[in-house]
Amino acid sequence: MGSLVLELQEDVLDNSVPVLNLLRKALVVSTKLNIKEFQTWINLELNGYKDYPVPEYRKTRGQLRGLNPFHGWQPILTHDKRWSEIYDRVCECSIAQPISELNALVSNAENGLVIQLSQKIESLLIESVNAPVKIIVSSPSIQKIIESVKDIILNWALKLENDGILGEGITFSQKEKDIADKQNYDSPVHIYLIQSNQPNQSIFENIQGSTIVNHAKVEKSFDRVREQHSVEVADVLVQLADVVSNSGNKQAGELLDAFNDELAGNNPKKIVLESLWNSLIEKIPAISQINDVTQKVTSLFSRYSNPESYVRKY
Repeated sequence: MGSLVLELQEDVLDNSVPVLNLLRKALVVSTKLNIKEFQTWINLELNGYKDYPVPEYRKTRGQLRGLNPFHGWQPILTHDKRWSEIYDRVCECSIAQPISELNALVSNAENGLVIQLSQKIESLLIESVNAPVKIIVSSPSIQKIIESVKDIILNWALKLENDGILGEGITFSQKEKDIADKQNYDSPVHIYLIQSNQPNQSIFENIQGSTIVNHAKVEKSFDRVREQHSVEVADVLVQLADVVSNSGNKQAGELLDAFNDELAGNNPKKIVLESLWNSLIEKIPAISQINDVTQKVTSLFSRYSNPESYVRKY
């Protein structure tokens, strides 16, 4: 009987084998060897990342386009430094869709992936060009994600072989299972799940299942603020999310989601945070009366700088 691990290596090198088949075969191997981290990664690729942060290879850039009534969807260009930085920021995309959807997209080279924008951000962009807008991630960028998945599977299968794990048919010996149990197979994946780097999940209990605020966005900004600033300020972000969620105000929820996205980004902009915060206060004035929340959230603004080109509020 042949080796399932060697067969997996051969399949990765065969471009006619769909990436879905590779993932399913890798799932069989990882399950039989009880390699849980790899099982988790495969299931996320198959089902989508949803509330989980995406790995680095799923982060890419889209192209902002506006609808020209005569020429259709055209790239948006500007010489205004302020708008250029805003456009640059919103074009940073995290691709969370299941691999099956990505595979279907690249089969039609004319189509890319349309990124869904929050109502607040979309309105801001429409105002800047006075036309409908959308962000497109190109098919080659999507293909690059698929190729990265294949590379991870191949490197993992090669390491299994190097460790003496080949299997016979679709079974593995107890010795091979024992070897797998002693090895670390996390490094080829480079995936960091929310649950592995969080405090007690009970602090998020009040916003879990909320239809007003994005639970995952709150947790992501919480982690960033806790790491870079303090636990006290991070805790206030959860309190703020609880207030917005209980308000039932969907527009306020979208503003808070955008605020948390900015906080969790690589280079938060003070003027963006201040603008979103002021808009949030306009939607829910009672927030300004909660001294502890207002004081600690606004204390974050002084930690971030503005490019000189940011000269007016949006």
